[in-house]
Amino acid sequence: MFQAAVIGVSGFLFFLLIVLVVLRRKQGYGPSLSAILTAVVCYLMLFALVILLGKKTNFWALSSTYWFFCLCFMLLFGVFLKSISLRILLLLFERGELAEDYLNILNDCILRDSYEERLKILVDASFATRRSDGFLLTDKGRRIAEAVHRLQSLFRIEKSG
Repeated sequence: MFQAAVIGVSGFLFFLLIVLVVLRRKQGYGPSLSAILTAVVCYLMLFALVILLGKKTNFWALSSTYWFFCLCFMLLFGVFLKSISLRILLLLFERGELAEDYLNILNDCILRDSYEERLKILVDASFATRRSDGFLLTDKGRRIAEAVHRLQSLFRIEKSG
């Protein structure tokens, strides 16, 4: 079991090295999807290596160790990627000793980066369309919204986002 955990941690460290390289390269995928795909590919490579080396190891111990650390990384990565509080903190950091106006923070960190970009993503993915009077869900968007609504109801989530 200890050997499997060591292999799992080693696999995670390999993933960490590879994902740092992948995230620095320009690709068509977003950073979240790139990190997830890299984790899956590294996991498959880890098992191929174990098989090629003829190592007998506990599959569950290796897998749970690898994925535990990968999921911890993904959670932290998500925080650094999407935290509005961290975005504001960095904006103030970049300003140095200069104060930043409240409305500039609201516009830069909340309105433009958060809402406008998200609406663009919904339109680009054909979940919604933009009309002169506002935004309207497409059939595809309505199906997804219905599924999300059902899941939120199941877990008693009243408000999200």
